[in-house]
Amino acid sequence: MSNPESQVINSEIVVDFTFKEEQPMFGDLFTIVGHGHQSFRTSGRFIFHHLEDLYFSQVKEFFGVKSMRKDGDEVMIWMYPLIDGEIAGEHKGPFSGMRIRFNLLRNPENISDHFVRVFKAFESQLKTEPSRSLESVETEIVKIKAFWKDKNIALGSEQALAI
Repeated sequence: MSNPESQVINSEIVVDFTFKEEQPMFGDLFTIVGHGHQSFRTSGRFIFHHLEDLYFSQVKEFFGVKSMRKDGDEVMIWMYPLIDGEIAGEHKGPFSGMRIRFNLLRNPENISDHFVRVFKAFESQLKTEPSRSLESVETEIVKIKAFWKDKNIALGSEQALAI
């Protein structure tokens, strides 16, 4: 068996979405939570507010889909603003892209469905280009689930979190 640290890394899925045309400011990105930010105006040129049903919240200077259950991580899916491929914390923008990150091992199995839903929404509703295909993400999810099932470790369980 390989070391547990490499298994955790192999359980994480990361996808960058690069904006094809205009680049949003922080106020635009913030509307993904369902409302505007009092200190950062929105340009009105982006439809992030239509994505509020993805359940993102502001988590420090980033965004995340928080767990409402006691199993798994506190933040299940992370979204980071990017500037030239690098995570941009505490920056007003403009942003060249967004990164979504999800660790299957650390979260209940059904959360992968929501990650796929986020991927599809970003790809279809925003003018972005993903760094990898949805098919490759779905294939990786199946492989990761099978790997941990073979080890009799339930995704998002206390045992999984201990790894």
